[in-house]
Amino acid sequence: MKKKHLDFIAKFHKPTSRHLYTLRDGGVRMKVTIILISLFLLSGCGSQYNIDLSSCNPSGIYQNVKENVSPKKFWVDVHTKLDMEINFWGLPSPSSVCSGYSGKKRSECISVHKNKFDSMRRCLNHSRKMCRLNGGYC
Repeated sequence: MKKKHLDFIAKFHKPTSRHLYTLRDGGVRMKVTIILISLFLLSGCGSQYNIDLSSCNPSGIYQNVKENVSPKKFWVDVHTKLDMEINFWGLPSPSSVCSGYSGKKRSECISVHKNKFDSMRRCLNHSRKMCRLNGGYC
């Protein structure tokens, strides 16, 4: 009898407009929230140093927000990451990185890595200046 009652309610119960509005609104809010959270998280991705190495500026929306909220902390973090990579661990020589290539591919690989390492050194100097301008000790 209970099962027949539940079947009857499922078939013939007509939800009021209040029910439909609650269901619809909750679904929309949930979808928008999920989309916003995923965009927020993905916008921070892209660089392990939190900056674009070609311009030495924050990479992505999330990093821009972090810099605007706490510039001192942002530039100290960037400087620490770059300093550890360059001075503590040491950058490998481009020829050792490209040892698996030969001919034109090897020269292209060496050029790309030289440019990347030069950009990292330039951004290290930039991050040091920005860190000190914002009251940090770098």
